Amino acid sequence: PELAWLVLTVHHIVSDGASTGLFFDELTRAYDACPAALAPLALQFGDYAAWERASFQEERAERELAYWRATLGGDRAACRWSEARGSASQTGGFVALELEAGTRTALARFARAEHATPNQVLLAAWLALLSAAGRQTDVCTGIASSLRQRRELEPLIGFFVQSLALRCDLAGAPSFAELVQRVHAATLAAQEHGSVPFDRVVRALGTAPGAPPLLQTYFSHMKDAI
Repeated sequence: PELAWLVLTVHHIVSDGASTGLFFDELTRAYDACPAALAPLALQFGDYAAWERASFQEERAERELAYWRATLGGDRAACRWSEARGSASQTGGFVALELEAGTRTALARFARAEHATPNQVLLAAWLALLSAAGRQTDVCTGIASSLRQRRELEPLIGFFVQSLALRCDLAGAPSFAELVQRVHAATLAAQEHGSVPFDRVVRALGTAPGAPPLLQTYFSHMKDAI
């Protein structure tokens, strides 16, 4: 048989990580059942966009912006990695780490014992690393929050991710278990105030033109490799 290649290029603005798995699942099912068509979706991404605009409440947005002003306003050195390192370098980087099966099992066990999620435990480790490398106890990083909060959205291909700024205080030399609890509380608070678009948060904080970005580090946890 002849070898065939499928090359797919999708901009991240229209597809999140979950969408990639959805696409290949649909592609596999359509290929196996060819020429049968897939069942029609109850909603399209355009329906979600229209619902989001219709449900947006300015009063709620202002309450959430007040939270972000209180959390991120004033001295923002916690979010500035180059300042923490004493360097003005604008060079970015990306590091991927895959956990072995035994480590994932131990991670899940520890998370259950601390009434946290594995993502929060890993995030605590990331913040501890930033704190040690930057020699500061006030640290901040970017995290992704899923907007797929309705079951009807689960089968949709689209971008359902909101960026949040997570700021955490590591003062007092907390144990790692205590740090996980601080991260757990900070994560819940950020998600509770996370419906307002991140670009609006940036504008509300009054970031000056040409200033370093609000967030210079970002943490992403993928439970399953695609």
